[in-house]
Amino acid sequence: MSNQFNSIDMIKNEFNISEESIDTVRGILRNMQSSLHPDKNGGEFKSVSEESNYHKLDSAINFIDSQKTSNSDLIAMSAVTDLTKAVTNLISSQNQGVNTSIALSTALQRNSDGYKARMKMPKIALTAVTAALSGLWLFPNTVKDHPVLSNYVNFNDSLTNFIWMYLVISSVAFWIYTWRKEESIKENNERLKTETEQNRIFKGFIKKIEFKNFSLEDFVEHIKDKNLRKVDITLAHAIAEVILERAIKRKVILTNDSGVISTVYSVLAANKPIKQD
Repeated sequence: MSNQFNSIDMIKNEFNISEESIDTVRGILRNMQSSLHPDKNGGEFKSVSEESNYHKLDSAINFIDSQKTSNSDLIAMSAVTDLTKAVTNLISSQNQGVNTSIALSTALQRNSDGYKARMKMPKIALTAVTAALSGLWLFPNTVKDHPVLSNYVNFNDSLTNFIWMYLVISSVAFWIYTWRKEESIKENNERLKTETEQNRIFKGFIKKIEFKNFSLEDFVEHIKDKNLRKVDITLAHAIAEVILERAIKRKVILTNDSGVISTVYSVLAANKPIKQD
């Protein structure tokens, strides 16, 4: 028979071995080979048959060693694959969290910048008119000598002075109002970033809903209603995604494959408060 072996079963059949453990089979083969070693006969084999059996045993042992090496490589490769998948999933989860946080920060900044942009032109126009009238008031001779302005502006007239004073006061008041409004929006945006405020919003929503299932749109509308005009639909959506993502990670809610286009969530029973009669 050829000394080339293709399987462990082939080796066991060849040498009449019934053991299942590969290590045990190898040990038996090694003992059989040791008894035929030429060192036991002055450095020479006793016969051609023993020499043939010795090499056949050597071939079988080498085949088992090669199989063990291959299995070890497969196990190592499998471990590396599993580790790679775990790291990939972890990075993907972290990236998703980072992306939702970035989206929220962007929406908050856009909300603040949007108000500033809306108030920019009224502030500029009111300030420009007030500054122009103030300049004319400081240099009344310019008005007297002007062929057109002298017909409309007269600082000796109480009505002109009243209009000028009204514009000055209105301009200052408008600047103070817009500054306070911008600070209020900034403060509200910073509060909406905090986990405490986000938890308060979510707990209020959970107490409000009658059933344990709700859609993303339901939660977005709740955020908008609670914050009135301070939060637009885009910002409310970004806040909702951050809160819901954390709630899923902490096993407060589960996504529910309801067969509809909207994302639907289910509140776990332990987190749904019992309504008292």
